[in-house]
Amino acid sequence: MTGCCSRISNSSFRRRHRRVIGPNGAGKTTLFKMLTGQEKPDSGTCASAPVHMGYVDQSRDALDPNKTVWQEISGGTDILEFGKTKMKLTRLCRAFNFKGGDQQKKVGQLPAASATACISPRC
Repeated sequence: MTGCCSRISNSSFRRRHRRVIGPNGAGKTTLFKMLTGQEKPDSGTCASAPVHMGYVDQSRDALDPNKTVWQEISGGTDILEFGKTKMKLTRLCRAFNFKGGDQQKKVGQLPAASATACISPRC
């Protein structure tokens, strides 16, 4: 990751939303793993100030292949709360392209990209 991380400073992220975009293999996931303490840099240091950081892990390891899309996203509730906003889970599923009968499909039977989409609403 030499070169990529050497140009990042805390001031780059202060009070702003940032996206990390790049081609496959550029180190985007590795960067987030270092920022969250899941990995250590090969050299140098990786430190961050207290921040509210959100990202969607691409790993599907946390998904239960025997649960339906609805069960995996819902966690057992029909209504999700986002701050002061309440949303029916079926509406949230539709927002992630799981319409009608797709919500009752087993996660283990979904193509990889669709299974990964099950992770996003839970974050």
